[in-house]
Amino acid sequence: MAFNFPSSPVAGQVFTDAATGVQYVFTNGAWMQTSASPALVLASPFKRTVLTTAGTTTNFQYDPTTLYADVEVVGGGGAGGYSTGPTSGAGLAVCGGGGGGGGYVKKLIQVTDAVRAATKTILVGAAGTGGTAGGGSSYGDTVNAMSANGGSPGGSSSAWGNNTQRIYGGLGGTTAGGDINIPGEHGETGTCHGATTESLAGFASGVGGMGGRSALGGQPGRGAAIGTISTPQSASGSAAGSAGCGGGGGIGLNSAANPNSSNGAAGIVIITEYR
Repeated sequence: MAFNFPSSPVAGQVFTDAATGVQYVFTNGAWMQTSASPALVLASPFKRTVLTTAGTTTNFQYDPTTLYADVEVVGGGGAGGYSTGPTSGAGLAVCGGGGGGGGYVKKLIQVTDAVRAATKTILVGAAGTGGTAGGGSSYGDTVNAMSANGGSPGGSSSAWGNNTQRIYGGLGGTTAGGDINIPGEHGETGTCHGATTESLAGFASGVGGMGGRSALGGQPGRGAAIGTISTPQSASGSAAGSAGCGGGGGIGLNSAANPNSSNGAAGIVIITEYR
């Protein structure tokens, strides 16, 4: 639903949206809504469908009495960062950034005969795993097309080091096709310090980046955190706990085993119907 307001309004000018019948008046430099949609005044939510299983479905159909529907689409969260570097001695460290959150897109759809008759193709994006991006989610019929890309994976250390490493988190997923289009939150940067930075021979410390969220919020994966120690230790970040969130970044210290990637969370599609 696009808002095609006049380009050069004057104070007191009234604009009526042709699609909804809603009226706006230009006041103090902004368009202010002064009435509700005649159709939506009588409309109320009565049915909600929540799709959480990754993959494509064409089985969804609107209720015969539905007038409008809010469709919300969230991409999958990216996996947390880890390390691919060879181990080689005390006082060295590696870390990973948090995975990016999935994008969020929302649109109010008028369920016309054409929309009702069309095949609704709905894709729920998969969780990012093993250092991969989250999968994109989408909704499409013959009139509407919405997409929310998955978050990128968190960055990963390619070599153990005795100085400070800052490994960037993954980028949030982009979006298109909605009334509201909100990119996913970027994953946080992971930071680790080797012996040179610590000024202590054979010691290291670090914290992995937290995963990013989608606009729905929720629980991203937490980055692993290890204080200054001289013993070998490795920890992966935690997996994301809410739809569209990224996994947490890992930490490896003093030539322990490389930390593994943590999983992001799959996307989600929510359809709320009104009659």
